Amino acid sequence: MDESESSNLFHIDVLYLINSKHFQHGLRHGDFQRYRKYCRDKIRRIRRTLTNNRKSKHNFQKHVLTPQLITDSRYLTIPLFCAERCWAHSNEIKSSEKQNPKRQYYVTRKLRKFCVYARAFHELVENTKCDLSTKWEAKAYYHWAMSTLNLSQKKWDESLNFVLQSKKEYEAILQVCRSDMKSAYENRIEELSVSEKYCTYSLKGSENSEELK
Repeated sequence: MDESESSNLFHIDVLYLINSKHFQHGLRHGDFQRYRKYCRDKIRRIRRTLTNNRKSKHNFQKHVLTPQLITDSRYLTIPLFCAERCWAHSNEIKSSEKQNPKRQYYVTRKLRKFCVYARAFHELVENTKCDLSTKWEAKAYYHWAMSTLNLSQKKWDESLNFVLQSKKEYEAILQVCRSDMKSAYENRIEELSVSEKYCTYSLKGSENSEELK
C-alpha cells in the first residue's frame, strides 16, 4: 500500500492486502475469531493517529471520516477493516454456534454491517484522490460483499447480479495487476465462478418449483 509519488494519487491493492492479513492472522487455520480481533485492533491503531476524534471531560465525539480528512492511504482502510471485522464475525458465528436457532439471524445482521462498511469504503475511495485501479478494487469488493449477503439470504437473482459485476471487475484488475498478485485475483474469480454456477442452478430449481405449483 503506497501513495503514488508521480501523480499524488492514493493506491491500495485491496484484495492482495486483505489476503495477506488473512494468511498472517488466523485464516490460514480457519480461526475467524483471531482475525476479527486483529481487525478490531488494527482499526484502533489507525484511529489513534487521526485528528478527527475529540475527547472531552464529559463525552467522546467521533466525526465521520470524509474525503477532506484523508491525508494518508491508511485512513482509507478504516472502513475496509471494519467490513472485514464484520465478515469475520459472521463466519465465526457460522462455525461456533451451530446449535443456536437464531444463528442465521445473527449471521445476516453481521453481513448487513459488512455491506454497510464495504459501501462506505467504496464511496470514500470513489470521492478521494485514488487511482483508477484502487477505485476498481473498492467497487469489486463492495459488489462481492453484496453477493455474499444475498447468497446467505438465498436471494439468487440479486446475488447472481452482484457476483457477475464483481467477477467482471476482478477480471479487469487481473489484466493490469503485478505478476506476483495474479494468484489472489485468479482465486477470487474462481470463487465467484463457483457462486455464479450455484446461483444459476438455484434459480433454475426455483423456476421448476414454481412450474409444479
